[in-house]
Amino acid sequence: MKRAIAIEEQNDWEGLFNWCLEWTEREPKNAKAWFFLGNAHNNRNAYDSLRRDKVIAAYRQALQIDPDYAAAWKELGVAYAILDRFDNAIEAYRHVLRINPEDADVLYYLGNACYNLERYDDAIETYREAIHINPELAAAWNNLVLTYYRLNRDNEAIEAFREVVRIEPENANAWHYLGLLYNLSGNRTAAMEAVQKLRSLDPERADKLFNLIVPR
Repeated sequence: MKRAIAIEEQNDWEGLFNWCLEWTEREPKNAKAWFFLGNAHNNRNAYDSLRRDKVIAAYRQALQIDPDYAAAWKELGVAYAILDRFDNAIEAYRHVLRINPEDADVLYYLGNACYNLERYDDAIETYREAIHINPELAAAWNNLVLTYYRLNRDNEAIEAFREVVRIEPENANAWHYLGLLYNLSGNRTAAMEAVQKLRSLDPERADKLFNLIVPR
């Protein structure tokens, strides 16, 4: 296993692939060998559909040997999500959470899968759970914004966006869209404050936002 970790740290995915092929032949009942083989397949060409099937097969083999292998369930969920198999991804993420219920990152991934299935209430609940565990998880706050916006819950979207810029005050995208939301809600004062912050980060976008708020 140490050898596999060392090769992985070098991002030598072909080397890891070859090593893991030998490893799984030597120790076919070793769940870690199959997990690292899945990682190797995953990083050799993450968006090749045939290889993606091999990724899934490797992680499933690891899980057949060790059903409580949380990292394998997590990576299996990610692999399914890349293929837009979100129901399968949700099942995999729920297995992780049965093992590690406080894994905020997996709750975030689960929220994304729910969002992509247009299960917006479930997405909100799951993002909220992730944020409860890790209030500094900006990605969860950001996707919570998207979900609220999709449901026309603009005030809640604004509150979530305020958390994004609290965590990432240099996030120009967040300031830009926060300004737009403030403007849509009729709060021009707050929208102009967002413009001023954005001006220090991206003057061109700040000018465009200003012209939307104060049309000539």
